[in-house]
Amino acid sequence: MLTFELGLNWGNYSRAVGPILGPMICMEALTAFFLEAGFIGILLYGEGRVSRRVTMVSTCMVALGALLSTAWILDANSWMQTPSGYREVNGQFQPVNWLHAIFNPAFNWRFPHMVLAVLVAAAWFIAAIGAYYLLRRRALPLARKTLSIGLVAAAVLLPIQLNVGDNMASYMTLVYQPDKLIAAEGNFNNGNTGWVWFAIPDQAQQRNYVQLSLPHAESVFVFHNFSGDESVPGLKTIPQNLQPTVAPVFWGFRLMIYGAWAMLAVAFVGVIMRLRRRLYTERPTLAVPRPEQKREEAECKDADTELSLSPLRLLPLSALAFLSWSLVLSTSVTPPLSLRAHSMLLPIACIHLAASTGWFAFMYHFCG
Repeated sequence: MLTFELGLNWGNYSRAVGPILGPMICMEALTAFFLEAGFIGILLYGEGRVSRRVTMVSTCMVALGALLSTAWILDANSWMQTPSGYREVNGQFQPVNWLHAIFNPAFNWRFPHMVLAVLVAAAWFIAAIGAYYLLRRRALPLARKTLSIGLVAAAVLLPIQLNVGDNMASYMTLVYQPDKLIAAEGNFNNGNTGWVWFAIPDQAQQRNYVQLSLPHAESVFVFHNFSGDESVPGLKTIPQNLQPTVAPVFWGFRLMIYGAWAMLAVAFVGVIMRLRRRLYTERPTLAVPRPEQKREEAECKDADTELSLSPLRLLPLSALAFLSWSLVLSTSVTPPLSLRAHSMLLPIACIHLAASTGWFAFMYHFCG
């Protein structure tokens, strides 16, 4: 369908980029579509007719096909965002280096970002199935395992996704598509060092009706430093007829960030409640049970053999959070931090470690 749309609706464009996009889309069909088509029938209709090993292999092949399909489609789209490895001959873009064309700057960030997004969505889908069965008091062992797996997977994947998405905005969009990032930040005038977390833009008047900012946070969110005095240029630096539409770009970006933060908070609280053996019986996560369900709840609680956390066991979790924070900080700040800078951050690290311990202790009592 995508191939026909490109040819019918954008014929001149297809002629210009055909020598590069054509092989990419063809590779998607050869490597991904045929692989999925060959094993999807076994996966859907082979239960009871083939062995479990064959079913497992078919499942892996379908997943691999979906991953390859994602790679080639995103590769073609990313090349249109940041074209590389080509030369222009008589109005056509012809490849001169397929390695550069395939692994173009946008693809190197957008592919892991999309794969992580799919995995996060799958984790919540699995957790939702478990929660549904748990609320209906059906297949309780399966429901408990399914909900736990989904929450743990989301809690692990979401911090990685946030880091990848943040670096994509700073190191890909800011360099190759600065107009998009300027619109996403929502500043019409230069010099605003605050990070705008709420705005109602009026692009016709080149201003915001309402604007709420986090002071001196632009340098942290965009440039990954703690100077507090760096800012993204305002939209007025772009001719008005060339400006991106601010409202959908700004709010699309903000809703994505706020949604990721909300999902991370829910997954984090869910994992803590799971470790505290309260996930399956706590009122905030379950509907108020009927009297006849009390016995089932007791059985559900007894079947959970996980050891609860003691306050002394919170320290390793705090240390793990501290190490994760240090890793993200060290890999995100540009230029890399010197030894002196690391020593200056030691007090901040100690405060973070103490705050993490306090947070885990709070969640221990809140969820317990």
